[in-house]
Amino acid sequence: MKQNLTLLFKKIHLKDVWLIIWLTIVTIIVSNTLAVIAAKFTSLASNPSVIPDSSAHPAAEYFLNFSTDIFQLLGEEFYAIIPFLLLLQWFTHTFGWSRKKAILVAWLLSSLLFGAMHLSTYNWNLLQSLMVIGVTRLFLTYAYLKTKNIWVSYIVHLLYDSILFALPLLGL
Repeated sequence: MKQNLTLLFKKIHLKDVWLIIWLTIVTIIVSNTLAVIAAKFTSLASNPSVIPDSSAHPAAEYFLNFSTDIFQLLGEEFYAIIPFLLLLQWFTHTFGWSRKKAILVAWLLSSLLFGAMHLSTYNWNLLQSLMVIGVTRLFLTYAYLKTKNIWVSYIVHLLYDSILFALPLLGL
């Protein structure tokens, strides 16, 4: 069992830290650009985690949400990476696809699936869920592809969400 976990969870190295920083910045830029584009075609829904509860202090609410996000986002990484790995294996073993083709198709499909899993969060807005969330997921999964380490994709995801959810608190 321990050996199986080390296939997903590895030590983080200095080069991983630079990748985490770079991908967090790129992901924020890309997702915001996609949100601006999507907003031209549809009304975007806010994530309920970002909408402050008027009875709570905004900073306290942010940190409360962050404390639950630590666990939730690890679960989201499993919901994204496990289907990717299953699709990859299915395409290579069942269909005999090349590894490169299987990676590309599994990467795209698992990212769209991840976006679709957010439909209820964003009021069933298909464009927002698939284009903004799904395409953003491509960058998070890239972190895993580059390192074969779920910790790296998880940290990028955690930083990404934490920064975006902090922006309203900062008045941005």
